[in-house]
Amino acid sequence: MKMLVVMHSSNVVYGAGRSLLTWLDKSLIDYDLLIRKDIQGTVIDPLKVNQLNNKPGKVIYEWLPFDFCFPGKNEMSYKGKIYLTFNNILAKSLHKKINRIFDDYSIIYLNSMVLWPLITKKHTIYCHIREVFDGNHRKFQKVFAALGQATGNIYIDNATYLPFKDLDNRKLILNNPFNMEKVHSINPIEIAEKLNIPKDKVIFSVFGKVLETKGVEFIIDAFVASDIDAILIIAGDDHSRYAQHCKKKVINSRKIRWIGEWKKIEELYAITDYIVRGERIGCIGRTVFEGLFSGTGVIIPGEAEMIFNNIEDDLLGVAEKIHCYTPRNEIDLKKIFIALKNTKISQRQFRSNVNLYVERIFEFFQGGEIEKA
Repeated sequence: MKMLVVMHSSNVVYGAGRSLLTWLDKSLIDYDLLIRKDIQGTVIDPLKVNQLNNKPGKVIYEWLPFDFCFPGKNEMSYKGKIYLTFNNILAKSLHKKINRIFDDYSIIYLNSMVLWPLITKKHTIYCHIREVFDGNHRKFQKVFAALGQATGNIYIDNATYLPFKDLDNRKLILNNPFNMEKVHSINPIEIAEKLNIPKDKVIFSVFGKVLETKGVEFIIDAFVASDIDAILIIAGDDHSRYAQHCKKKVINSRKIRWIGEWKKIEELYAITDYIVRGERIGCIGRTVFEGLFSGTGVIIPGEAEMIFNNIEDDLLGVAEKIHCYTPRNEIDLKKIFIALKNTKISQRQFRSNVNLYVERIFEFFQGGEIEKA
């Protein structure tokens, strides 16, 4: 059995790319990589691929679709939208070539919903739904129909699954793979000194792309309003216009550290006490579980019972580290900041679910029963 893994992005520092390489590192299936070309020549970091225990047989670059059905699409720059439109025109012209590439593999795995135009009944295709669908009704009908032609779909949580719950093909709700055991070997005092952060301060952190959909400005405003003697770290891709707007707001703050994209993200988990999310709806991202698996607390919008429903990972022993507030309610979030201002996380457990994840994915591809949600 040979698998073709189709990547919509070459970024493997955060999010989908990071989850993918964590899985492929121990995948039970031999695979090749098909990666979307970038007009600027950006490619996946060869070092990251070479560090994998289970390396791909080969790496292929082609123009691939990147559909506008994801949260944050409205925050893209005009230049970015033009580029993706150009990208999609090229991808459509190469559709037959991509299908010929697909013919050589027994399994096609798509790493994101934005790749849905590649789905056909001709091939055994599995699509990983990592994004909450965002688009009009006409767009939804197209995506729904395409995902219905896939052999099966994998959803990272309830929020991504619910829009497509009426599909009758095979489904699996499976949390992302996390291995935070190596955080144990990092000296948090050294990292705090590198960032000029007093070791006794409580540290709240926001990781990932700085977008309005992630509520970064909302988190900043609530933190500033709390007026506490603590630190807020903001780390991630900050090239957007929105990010620059947020950056200007905190440029003179001694309590908010804007550090941009940090390659060794485990170092930041080692010094963080609480991961903060600021979406408009109750959902969880990769940073929530990376935080819990590295022993931090998490502050998330929504109700924990609803958000974590159908997530299999054993959260016993960490429930007290999950703090919830009403989405985009500044007063609620401010109250949590104040309540936790003096509560540093001292007892940590460093965990991994990668082996279980690898087994579940393999069983799903082997053709087990449909997972009931």
